[in-house]
Amino acid sequence: TGRAWCWEIASPPSGQPVCVFTVQRDRVAGREWSDDRIYYYYARRTGSQWQKRFIAHAGRPLYQSEADYAGGICLAPQDPKVIYISSNAADPFNLGDTARVPLRESARYELWRGVTDDGGLTFRWTPVTENSDKDNLRPYVPRRQGGPASVLWFRGTYRSYTNYDCEIVGLF
Repeated sequence: TGRAWCWEIASPPSGQPVCVFTVQRDRVAGREWSDDRIYYYYARRTGSQWQKRFIAHAGRPLYQSEADYAGGICLAPQDPKVIYISSNAADPFNLGDTARVPLRESARYELWRGVTDDGGLTFRWTPVTENSDKDNLRPYVPRRQGGPASVLWFRGTYRSYTNYDCEIVGLF
């Protein structure tokens, strides 16, 4: 139970749509806004039904007045078996426990790249950023035809959608 937000939808060459979304739950770890937790999901159409899977913990919301704002999740639009997430959960891939979701000691958001070879049932995760001194938020894979894959995100301090000190960075 919680509020869901769709982050991105893609139609791969197979024609079956894929989407990534978040679910936010209030006060999972205590009584404050910072005790809210957000969860990442991957879903794909399989004929006449949607197959959806909880794939990672996003951690806490970015700031108090927007409890649904996560660090971010995106698909590689030309290859939606590849995704990127931003999380400040201490162990984002401990899927067995959704009630106790401790945050990283620094509470910094880091990026991970996930690849699924079984339609989203399982993922192999590799870190994109580690031990950062600033948050890494809102990954995005540009839609384009041809060329090597790339991912962009912003790094810095994000106090609200109108109050931030960030730079756009990427891997090309």
